[in-house]
Amino acid sequence: MFSPISLKIAIVGSAFSLFFNQTAAQNSYANNGSPYSKFGLGDLQTVASVSNRAMGNIGIAVQNPLYTNLVNPASFGSLSLTTFSTSFSTKLTQISSGLQQQVRADNNLAYATLSFPVAKFWGVGVGVMPYTDINYAITSYIDDGERSRLLSYKGSGGLNRYYIANGFELLKKRLYLGVSASYLVGNLDYYERLEFVANSLAVDPFVNIQIVNQQRDNGFLINAGLQYKQKIKQNNFLTIGLIGDVASSLKTNQTYSALRYRSLNIGDFIVDSLFSTKKISTVALPTHLGAGLTYELSSKLLLSVEASQQNWATFKALDDNEDSLSNSFSINFGASITPDINANTIKMKNYWKVVSYRFGAQYQQTNLPANLKTNISAPVNQFGITFGVSLPLRKSFSQIHFAAELGQRGNLKQNNIIEEKYGKLTVGFTLDDRWFIKRKYD
Repeated sequence: MFSPISLKIAIVGSAFSLFFNQTAAQNSYANNGSPYSKFGLGDLQTVASVSNRAMGNIGIAVQNPLYTNLVNPASFGSLSLTTFSTSFSTKLTQISSGLQQQVRADNNLAYATLSFPVAKFWGVGVGVMPYTDINYAITSYIDDGERSRLLSYKGSGGLNRYYIANGFELLKKRLYLGVSASYLVGNLDYYERLEFVANSLAVDPFVNIQIVNQQRDNGFLINAGLQYKQKIKQNNFLTIGLIGDVASSLKTNQTYSALRYRSLNIGDFIVDSLFSTKKISTVALPTHLGAGLTYELSSKLLLSVEASQQNWATFKALDDNEDSLSNSFSINFGASITPDINANTIKMKNYWKVVSYRFGAQYQQTNLPANLKTNISAPVNQFGITFGVSLPLRKSFSQIHFAAELGQRGNLKQNNIIEEKYGKLTVGFTLDDRWFIKRKYD
């Protein structure tokens, strides 16, 4: 029979194994994603935990001894229990280009983390999560009266993030400092095809061209955070938070090749290789700075607002001169209401008093290019509203979390080439307990 600690370790191991299996599979095929993931390193993925996603994806100035805050490593200094956390998300996106419209679906594990206090003043967290995602397939048909052609662009892969974070309480329940070291690794694969469409009079199939750009990226990302929590009156607290990234870079191993082929009934037949080159280089990651402010009232009410900026204007992808990215800026607002955290939940009517109800909103000027080279003449903005609940399990510190987000990225009326309207649901849970403690019995 399994002991309680063995069962917990089995659950944690299963979640991490499932995430790694998904990571291994993501580079073998591309499911339905966003055309915007063509630019830069791909779509930047949400960092916040489920409870914070329900509050506008906040986290810079938020801390809770029972939750893992993935945004600011300083929050690990306030941990009181060992916490395992994981989540699953599903997203439906309606993509419009003005001429056509389609709906795409995406399902994935959002993260798997394990956090625990080492000492009263020191907390540690380890975990894995996606950092970027590349997943697009774009096809255009050209007919000039002579030769009809198909131009297709396809991308898949992305970067994953494996991190270890340390948070320290420097002044008792007031000043917290943290640092996180992440290893980023993944495959970025890009394919371009020019395919001639043969007519019924053609004797021989036309010779087509394919260009392949395959990259294997890896590197370290270091970020630091600070939180200062001040009691302003009885059970009222104000917290200020700051985060920032240390200058980091990725090592890129690139294979760039082109070949000619014929499309036959039995498949593609390679005619010859035009060229194939290999290159190793370094790509600098943009700096990221953010600040936030949170007000808490007696564990019943939490209000938080934060802003952050990332300097993508200086970023250049390897051998890609079209990615003239913009600096990104975001502002987030979140709130949480817990009617009575100390209510007696033996009676079912009191259970809903200990549930946390969360909501929020966010606005972001994304890093997507705003220039004529990519036919985008206006910044690509994103906005969304969020809401959710955290349901505590009886006789336990553990909880089940739900977070929903409704939003839009891009606007055809502002001359963006793509407009995306999306709905996203994230479900997760936290297992909180005093692990690794040997209990004594009389």
